[in-house]
Amino acid sequence: MEMYIWDKYKDSEVTAALKYWLDVWEDLIANSNKNSYGISFISQHLILLDIIDEIELNSFKNKEVKKFYQRKINEYVKDYSIIKSQFQTGFQLIRKEFDGTNHMYLSQLCKEMAKEFKSGKFFRGCYSRLKQLLLDSATGSDDYKTIKQLTGYLIIELVLAGYDLQSIRKIPIHLFGTYKLYGDNHITTNFPHRVKIERFKSNNDQVDFNAYYKAIKEEIDKVTITERLDRLLTYFFKEKELYTFIFNIEGLIGVGEWLIRDVNFYSPVVKTYIQNSMRDENKLHEEFFHGTKENHFINAAVQVEVLDIASAKNEAVEKVEKALDMIRCYYSSEVNFEVMTEEYYVVDKHGRNISSSFTASKRQGWFKWHSSFVMDRINEDFLNLSNHIHTKDKSSQTPLESKISQSLRWYRKAEEAPTMEDKILAYWIVIENFMNVSDEAIAQMVPTKEKSSKFQLAREVIAALNTKTVFYRYGWELFHYLLYLTSSFQGERKFLNLSEELMKKTGLNVELGKVYLQSFIDEFDSLEQEVTREIIKEKISFAKKFYKNENQLQKSMLESWKKNTEDEMLLLYRLRNKIVHNAHYDYTILPFYEEKARIFASQILRYAVEEHYRLPSIDLESLSLKAIVEINIMMQRLKNNEMLDIEI
Repeated sequence: MEMYIWDKYKDSEVTAALKYWLDVWEDLIANSNKNSYGISFISQHLILLDIIDEIELNSFKNKEVKKFYQRKINEYVKDYSIIKSQFQTGFQLIRKEFDGTNHMYLSQLCKEMAKEFKSGKFFRGCYSRLKQLLLDSATGSDDYKTIKQLTGYLIIELVLAGYDLQSIRKIPIHLFGTYKLYGDNHITTNFPHRVKIERFKSNNDQVDFNAYYKAIKEEIDKVTITERLDRLLTYFFKEKELYTFIFNIEGLIGVGEWLIRDVNFYSPVVKTYIQNSMRDENKLHEEFFHGTKENHFINAAVQVEVLDIASAKNEAVEKVEKALDMIRCYYSSEVNFEVMTEEYYVVDKHGRNISSSFTASKRQGWFKWHSSFVMDRINEDFLNLSNHIHTKDKSSQTPLESKISQSLRWYRKAEEAPTMEDKILAYWIVIENFMNVSDEAIAQMVPTKEKSSKFQLAREVIAALNTKTVFYRYGWELFHYLLYLTSSFQGERKFLNLSEELMKKTGLNVELGKVYLQSFIDEFDSLEQEVTREIIKEKISFAKKFYKNENQLQKSMLESWKKNTEDEMLLLYRLRNKIVHNAHYDYTILPFYEEKARIFASQILRYAVEEHYRLPSIDLESLSLKAIVEINIMMQRLKNNEMLDIEI
């Protein structure tokens, strides 16, 4: 988090809205898997792409899925100003076709609209409105909400364009950063300047670096706030380049070259890709990685169209993994085939090594020991739960006990799986295990006009569990957010300074011992008074209203949380089906859904373990029903304007 970037600017240059924007951009990404204040990966563009896939793969036969898309399209037509100003006609036509049966026509409408999103029309529209707000010195609370909404849209569009979330996270810092000067002329900077190195090459291809760095410095020194903002567009409209990723593959040896699918497996004895090697003649080429000419693992080289290297790496690894799947099908080996993702090279079409990564492998040596789980963290409650579950042998287990044992194994497989696709599938098996009840029971728990399904039950149960935790989680999320700010430094300056007395009262001075959430909540008024940064004050203000038993706010947030979880479960289920059937899906959104799958699987598995501990006779049907009933009672009490007695 960059807290003091504005020190380099005059107060008159930077509006309060611009300061808030940098904070909210960081915040949305940092909390991208939290419904409370992180970004949610459900957007206009994604919905259009999903409708196209659903029609082409399933002919729109699933009525539940169709109703979900119809609801989202209606929301976009009614509620979003960017849609109304730029896409109203198209979305009106799409909405109209939901009532018909000409699905191919509907698919084509969505494709035409998706083209406009992909071309950047939506991105430009969002940016144009955002720019107006950021440069306005008189910004109100509604404007801050719009800034947050537009920022979320821009982030998702950058993800769909091909950027990794962590790369996107750094963009505003790069836009408003400057440069570091080394020696008399050498400059390093992340600012997206427009100085092309080709301008400074001589006839013999030598570069005048003094003139090159001088031109960069002059551009950055002169650029205005407005021009810095406008450079955001350069990220979206940047042209992709074809790069070759090179990985070392443990478990494969040989001296030769083999093209399998679109992956070139090769020994660096017979071939190398990097032409501008920095090694002298007495040292082995980089592509030997840690091997020797006599003993080395072979490499895998694969070409990927790259906008952002961090994001493209996932696609490159997946291509290699698929080729390894093919090899494993026909050839056995005592050693696993492993893509060494910690170290890799990226080479351009001219054979220049333009990027590389060298991080310690968690599978080896000291780093493996250092990254291992510390068993001292295990507490007595866990030991009691663990011993309770595993007291019976397999033959005498109840159906629920059997599902818990199976799911524990699948959850571990998911955590340790090599790819995001494998993780998602394994997490889904954990969820699905607890929905193994009769159709009659499902129909009673989740009554619908159509035939009830295990997925509908899973969606209801996960939404109930996720929503029930909001009172507890929201407060602790805010606590840990403030704890991070009050204990982190940029140089010698703290991210957030609070009085010593308030640190003690809130429990943020964790050295004093055990922390109680209620003690933290009781100090919201004092926190709100001491904090000045808009985004932090905004979080505290909302939490204060939420925990002060403002019934309608609690009701609204719980309903929104539950509906968002149901929607995410639906999209996760569709992604799971695409993976199973080897259908097309966007690699750029996999990290988000992998984390969602992990959260949901963890919730249902821990709920089953803990409820079985409290009541050993509970069965699968009762487990699901209990979760649904508990959230329904909570929601009904809020509708009746009753206070909720929640232990926090």
